[in-house]
Amino acid sequence: MKFLVVLICITANYFWKHDLDRFDDSWFFNLRNWLENRSAGLVDRYDNGWLATMVLVFLVPLIFLGIVLWLVDGLVFDLLTIGIHIMVLLFAIDRTHPGMLAQNYLDRWREGDFEACFLYLNEHLSGQDLHSTTDPRTLHLNFERLYTYRCFERMFVMIFWYVVAGPISVVFVYICYQYRDGKNENANQTSEQVNNLLLLILEWLPLRLLGLTFCLVGDFESCFGKYRTMFFSNQRPTDEAVHELATAALGLNTGQSILGAVQAGGAEKPEAFRDLAALEIDALQALLERSQIIWLCFLAVAAVFGLGV
Repeated sequence: MKFLVVLICITANYFWKHDLDRFDDSWFFNLRNWLENRSAGLVDRYDNGWLATMVLVFLVPLIFLGIVLWLVDGLVFDLLTIGIHIMVLLFAIDRTHPGMLAQNYLDRWREGDFEACFLYLNEHLSGQDLHSTTDPRTLHLNFERLYTYRCFERMFVMIFWYVVAGPISVVFVYICYQYRDGKNENANQTSEQVNNLLLLILEWLPLRLLGLTFCLVGDFESCFGKYRTMFFSNQRPTDEAVHELATAALGLNTGQSILGAVQAGGAEKPEAFRDLAALEIDALQALLERSQIIWLCFLAVAAVFGLGV
């Protein structure tokens, strides 16, 4: 059943209209604010009150989903259960189509409106305030890094944990990401540190599987060299590690690819730089789509051999 759910979700993700947002996930921020306001007394009264608040934020959606799955279990030949699995995974994958994110950015990029590029990048992809810049090279590298990581966290991590532990784990990972991205100035720093540690653990194995996938669908020698050096290392942030692996799979050197290509070709005009950078983003999208196909093929083989997928 899991292979069927992943297949349907990847197909829907590919054909979903690029000009439409899918879901509004502001519900989590509203729920978090409501729960934290109601439990503010615990934080003030007890040293570990933040832990009770954090557990509530995680448990309420998980318990609700668990009750719904229990109620529909076995009904209508399990079609209702499959439908809920599909809805949960589609909801967790992303609110906005990845192709739409890239296209909207490239529209501004090709026009040379770098200030608009920065504003779009900061609003839709960063999750944190970026330092203001209109430098084309910095913008390009930031977009590639944040876009690659966005696809990793909202596609590959979600699929991995769905296959491993089902929809409950997907919602748990989704809450971790939303908890990290929530703009709450009054949030307890200790709870944010715990959440970041959870994300580091949850992303460890999916990152290494995706790196191996990049080796298979890209420049194997270049990517595997990066993959081998970072496999047992956690020194680099996950977003930088994913970006390095992706650029290596494209046969490029992170931070120097476009600049080097422009200089090597003797083309130093801004238009040439913008065109080459846009081509690299298109190649990055294609790499991520090929990686999805590889994951789907492995799931299909696992399903054929009855490995619980």
